[in-house]
This record gives sequence, structure tokens and C-alpha cells, in this order.
Amino acid sequence: MRRRRYSPDTYLLTSMSPRNTGLPVTVYARLPDADGRQRGMTLFVSAGSELDIEDGRYAVLAIEHDPMRVIEGRPLQPGLMKQVASWVSLNRVALHDHWLGHLDSVELGRQLHQFTT
Repeated sequence: MRRRRYSPDTYLLTSMSPRNTGLPVTVYARLPDADGRQRGMTLFVSAGSELDIEDGRYAVLAIEHDPMRVIEGRPLQPGLMKQVASWVSLNRVALHDHWLGHLDSVELGRQLHQFTT
């Protein structure tokens, strides 16, 4: 079975920079596809300041799974995966409300907690 490659539409992504998350990477929360193809909450994690699918420096994480797992892209280093998992745990309610459409991007940003070591 061939896996579907994600091709994020920028209007479906909410960008969260390291200065807002406390993480060393940029995180993008993905809203559900209008056609309902997306089955669960996903985050894109990018090593760069912009998400460029072609450069391959990204991971797509299924955050509803416990433990969270990479479903596409490059695996994250174990330490970074632990940091992202901790940040998701801190922000699970806000991320879920955003995914459901109850919070827009600005409201999500106001409710996020920063990761601290």
C-alpha cells in the first residue's frame, strides 16, 4: 500500500515559531481537510523557519496517538521528540479546540503554553 504524501495547503496551517512555543523548531498545526480525508490531529515540525515539503526537513506527527508518532517525513531526534511531546501535552486542549474550529489562529496563540526545560 502506497502512503499518501502530505501536501499542506497554507491556509490549513497555523504557524508557531520557536519564540512562541519555546521549542527549537517551527511547528504548524493542521486544520482538517474540507473533504474529510484527514483522520486526526497532525502537526508539521520543520527544522527551518518555513515549511518546505520539497527540502525534506520536516516531520508530520500524529498527535492523537499515545505515544505520538511520526507518520511522514524524517524521524525526529529522541530529545526533540520528547520536547515536542511535552509541549503537545501542555497544549492538547487548545490544539484540539483549534482542530475542531472552536479557536482561530489568534485565539490558539493566546492559549498556548511555552515549553520550558
